Amino acid sequence: MNLIDLREIPNTNNLFYIESLDSTQDLLIDLIKEHDNLHFPIGIYSFNQTNGRGQRKRDWINQKNKGLALSIGILLNDTVDVVNLNKSITLLVNEFVSAKSEQKSWIKWPNDIILNDHKAVGLLMEIITDANQNKVLVVGVGLNVLDPISEMKKVTGILNTKSISSESLQTLSKTLYNSISTVTIGDGVEETYNLQLYKRNTTISLRSSDNNIFKGKLKEVDSAGRLVVEVNSEIKKYHFGQARIIL
Repeated sequence: MNLIDLREIPNTNNLFYIESLDSTQDLLIDLIKEHDNLHFPIGIYSFNQTNGRGQRKRDWINQKNKGLALSIGILLNDTVDVVNLNKSITLLVNEFVSAKSEQKSWIKWPNDIILNDHKAVGLLMEIITDANQNKVLVVGVGLNVLDPISEMKKVTGILNTKSISSESLQTLSKTLYNSISTVTIGDGVEETYNLQLYKRNTTISLRSSDNNIFKGKLKEVDSAGRLVVEVNSEIKKYHFGQARIIL
């Protein structure tokens, strides 16, 4: 990927808008790894991402001017609880979706936001080392602002409208960036996260890493970030990548 010169791009609070690009996440990661003079937090966003990716390198489809692709780099200290930071960011985005949509939204483990049983937001969180050997959390947000094309099943926009102005998109992006870039870990994060957990205490379908489909009762997400499921009267705990919930 050809790196850009951020000095040539206007920014607000270290948030840079790029009209069109392959992936905000890949670009920001490359910039953080290559440049030793960046200031944190830092963000890149676009309304026309052509080659985005989600968890486990799955494609993330972002239709022009219908969704937001946003990536934020947050400098980590040595004592931060990364699992609870992840949960705090996910809770923050879930609250953002609920407020903007004026409807109840839910967290689908590990990092999706569900609205009306459809995916509204996908989150991607990656820890990398910057050019100064510091640890940086890069948070990728793929947010469907408007409803995508009808062929995209089980996906929804957060706004109940057919169109949105460029100014409103810009404002929405800056609001979300400011919230995530200043996130803190509050008290009771684990309990609050589980209260917002999609399909908690119900029977769900899951797909294992070896592609087997099975059912179980979703209990919670534990302090290590593992999905806790009761399968055939036995408690099973799954790390990210070992199983995923089928929507």
